[in-house]
Amino acid sequence: MAIRTRWAYSLCCLALAVAQGCSKKPPAPNLATVLATPGSAGAKAKALIALAQRSSGAARTEAAYLAGLYACDAGSPLAAFHAFSWAEPAGARAFLAARRLTEAAARRPPPPAFLGHRSPAAWLPQEAWERLLLAACESLLAQGQGAAARQVLGPVERFAPSNRARARVLRAKLWPEEAPAQSKALLLEAPSLLLAAFGQQAMDEATRQLSPAEWQRLAELWLEGGDWQRALAAGQRAKAPGVVAKALLGLRRSQQAAAWASQLPKHDPARALLLAQALRQKAWGARGAERATLFARVAQEARRALAVTQGPELAEAQVLLAEALVERGELAGIVPLLREAAAAKPARWEWVVRRALWQAAKKQQTLDLPLEPAGPRLGRLAQFWAGYSALRQGNRVPLERLAQDGHPDLVAQWSSRLTGVAVQWQPSSNPPQVPPPPPWARWLLGAGRTADVILAWREELERTGTKGPAWLGVLQLAQLAPLERIPLLVRAEPRLLSGPWNGLSQTLLQDYLPLPYRNEVEEAARAHGLPPWFLAALVRQESAFNPRARSVKGALGLAQLLPETAGLPAASLLDPRTNLTAGARFLRRLLARFGGAWEPALAAYNAGESRVQSAWEAAGQQEGPFFVEALELPETWDYVHRVMLFAEGYRALYWP
Repeated sequence: MAIRTRWAYSLCCLALAVAQGCSKKPPAPNLATVLATPGSAGAKAKALIALAQRSSGAARTEAAYLAGLYACDAGSPLAAFHAFSWAEPAGARAFLAARRLTEAAARRPPPPAFLGHRSPAAWLPQEAWERLLLAACESLLAQGQGAAARQVLGPVERFAPSNRARARVLRAKLWPEEAPAQSKALLLEAPSLLLAAFGQQAMDEATRQLSPAEWQRLAELWLEGGDWQRALAAGQRAKAPGVVAKALLGLRRSQQAAAWASQLPKHDPARALLLAQALRQKAWGARGAERATLFARVAQEARRALAVTQGPELAEAQVLLAEALVERGELAGIVPLLREAAAAKPARWEWVVRRALWQAAKKQQTLDLPLEPAGPRLGRLAQFWAGYSALRQGNRVPLERLAQDGHPDLVAQWSSRLTGVAVQWQPSSNPPQVPPPPPWARWLLGAGRTADVILAWREELERTGTKGPAWLGVLQLAQLAPLERIPLLVRAEPRLLSGPWNGLSQTLLQDYLPLPYRNEVEEAARAHGLPPWFLAALVRQESAFNPRARSVKGALGLAQLLPETAGLPAASLLDPRTNLTAGARFLRRLLARFGGAWEPALAAYNAGESRVQSAWEAAGQQEGPFFVEALELPETWDYVHRVMLFAEGYRALYWP
């Protein structure tokens, strides 16, 4: 009897357990289960919306925001907008939401009833909303739905200045009767956009009835964009001597620029400044006594400009006068000029300071010049010339320190040659410390939205002007090609540009100095008797190892050769092995011409043999500081410094 009772009790318990198991609800889905469920982007968006409705707090925000992203992927900007509005994103997430919404609206425009000229949500800035609206209208127009686009595109004046030109293009296309007025307005706001959107014929029609003042405005806009030829034509129509002179200076037609500048009234502050600029340009193309005479005239006009000029042009006149004095060897009085101009730092300020240091070294003089605004490289040049002066007096210590202070740059290499002390620097074997993504990005990464995080993180760092290791985090996520990585590496570690390299991570340096065609580089260098690190350094500077690189002048491939220079058809220069072989052959020929000296050979590779020959002769055919600092081409001076630095880096990293 007791046994039967125990069995009955056990059966009852089992039955109760089964009943409870059958009635137990399945676990509610969470963010992880929803994201792991197979399905389309649209299905995920719906599931995430449902999850957001059942959730609260941070869980609701995350689900709603992800629902918005998946709705954008599915081409449903209206659903995405509502999901994002639940999440109320801020900062980088708001930027990302606006960007993805705009892309979705360009693919599948939302209904006209939703679109308008005012942002419908506090989290979406007005300018971002306008970009969404414009993208949708452009898409509607492309799909032949001009009537729908006309319903929502408001007057141009309602748009922010940053979006106004784009709105004008749409108004001109959607309302043909407005086209002449919108085209003319575009002409005087963004002429390059008018040209791109409607072509030369529309440009010609828009310029038919321009007043002289409007022609001058157009010429100034072309000047701002660096289109010297169009600026010249418009300035001539405006009969504006100042604008024409600036355009001619851009085209390096100094004689004509001076003639047009002379037409300005004598009391016009721009007259003397433009004449000084034209004479300076002409002086750099002259030699001997003619050059000295021209620089004397530059100084004369620059002094006149100083007497009547104010604002930014004052600093430009100060630098022009200092440059003329330096090139005439008259160093007395240049220090105050360069000190006063240092705050504005006109384009040629650093160039003139460097030339002054070089001239002072030749005369064994010391100049107390401002160096801080130019950064570390100019300061190291000043240290070198001070060390050179000390060496002439028997004191080797300053140059020995420069050779061994962890900078493998050209200054250290010169110091090494003069003292016999080897350049000393050593990369670290430790990998760089890569910070984790910001907190807002972590759950996006968990959802597999890596591309979204890269886009938003980059924007956040750029908007805040951040430099430092955070950029390494972006690079680690992005997996960019070598050419695309280099600008971000410099933001991550500014010492890659300014030094010192001693102690920098070898991994980081190899990222900055990649060697993707190592076998081909070694083969080409060996065939022409070159150290492979010099060929690698040249290619890094010329193309950053992009085999399909093409310059505006038509130079092609890894070593950036013109077909006529290489003696090969253009198509063959896109082959890495062929291009490297041709580049090595050309570099070997330049080395032979300059007696095996690397600095003039590299300068000639960049600027041409004839332009470098005069500096080589003036330096007594000796490589080193007196040759490099005599180079009158700022771009070539920088090129030689960078390639020589890269060569030392490649040698230490790949061929120690």
